[in-house]
Amino acid sequence: MKYQHVYIEWIDSETEAKDGWQEIEKHKPRADPKDYVKTAGFVVYEDKTFVSVALSIDELNNHYNGCIDIPKVSIKKRRKISGQTKS
Repeated sequence: MKYQHVYIEWIDSETEAKDGWQEIEKHKPRADPKDYVKTAGFVVYEDKTFVSVALSIDELNNHYNGCIDIPKVSIKKRRKISGQTKS
């Protein structure tokens, strides 16, 4: 297999649900930093800043589907998933 199969846990960014101006002193992040996003897929691109993980790949036609670009500074855990299956 040409593309590494990986499992990644990472912290997602958030935005305010409210519109308009908010008081700076009252702002607090809403996300729990331990409530990581979990992504599994195939690495189709990687550099020093990002890793791009695709949900599905078609190696015969060199296509991918469902790709997400994850900033490496957000990654808290990463491991390779074995590509071997039992019959």
